[in-house]
Amino acid sequence: MWYYKSTRDDRPVIDKLTELAEQLPPRGFDTYYDRIRQQGYEWSRSKVLRVYRLMNLKMRRKHKKRLPNRFKEPLNVPSMPNHTWSMDFMGDALSDGRKIWALNISNDYNREALTIF
Repeated sequence: MWYYKSTRDDRPVIDKLTELAEQLPPRGFDTYYDRIRQQGYEWSRSKVLRVYRLMNLKMRRKHKKRLPNRFKEPLNVPSMPNHTWSMDFMGDALSDGRKIWALNISNDYNREALTIF
């Protein structure tokens, strides 16, 4: 009986992935594949991915951490003037297209506002 004997040689791909894994340890497949393409190698994505998986360089996907529910509380009203202040940057554009930025500072007691350009 005759059986097909594969002649593929993955040694150059293995060497390049090993080199990249030493240079950039916590990166994933996409970063390694992009680097390989930037360096001028014409290996197909499926070939590099197959070798990447055989070398057990797979990284788990990181999931977003769930934040605990926050309890809504009413805002504190200041009891005397100059006790608390709020500040914020605001931006706008003039009619001729120039941008303008303003720093707004306000007293939370009586909501007086001071604008600095």
